Amino acid sequence: MTMLRIDPFAPARRCTAPSTSSLRRWITSRNLSDWPMESSIEVFDTKTMRHIDSYSFGIYRGSLTWLDRHDGAWWAGFANYDDVSDETGEPYGQTYNTQIVKLNDKFEPLASYTIPKQILDRFKPMSNSGGSWGPDGRLWLTGHDLGEAYVMELPTAGSELRWIATVNLPNVQGQGIAWDRSDPRHPTFWAISRPNRLVHTFSMPVSSIKTPTAKGWSVLGPGQFRK
Repeated sequence: MTMLRIDPFAPARRCTAPSTSSLRRWITSRNLSDWPMESSIEVFDTKTMRHIDSYSFGIYRGSLTWLDRHDGAWWAGFANYDDVSDETGEPYGQTYNTQIVKLNDKFEPLASYTIPKQILDRFKPMSNSGGSWGPDGRLWLTGHDLGEAYVMELPTAGSELRWIATVNLPNVQGQGIAWDRSDPRHPTFWAISRPNRLVHTFSMPVSSIKTPTAKGWSVLGPGQFRK
């Protein structure tokens, strides 16, 4: 593990989770702590950092906390919270309504998935803050506070992501993460310690994370159903 120190940054809107190509950088933007929740994707030129495009979700599925590119599509986390709004006295959408959404190149939804409740209970009263596809082809997620990354796979059927493993992240307090996949031989996992304004890098044991055998689907006939 290595560490870098970063300076505080406090824009009017919360901008997080950059996804970068050689020419463009896509950044999620949201009106943190305001109600109703609004989100957009802002695009910048990587050389000049000039703002060149914007995709607005308006009032949508929740608060857009992260964005990543995988398997020819965009993937995004739309967080909802049990934390109560000062404006309304009601929760910001309720944590159980958090969704992971697959988007096409026009940022139109192709599919959406839920996170297992056992993980959402660990996020509460906050939500999913970070997400990034790893070199193992799995989706890695983090919450808002705990030093843990949750390794997920897409379901073979249904809508709930399959929870494969939990990886401890020392000296990390949730928040944003990113896999640097530019060197396939040495992929690097990045995470932050927001209270200490530190960036941490990890070499993850991806090869040791095994997918457990799943119970297959079965078709029941007359007399095979149980109450």
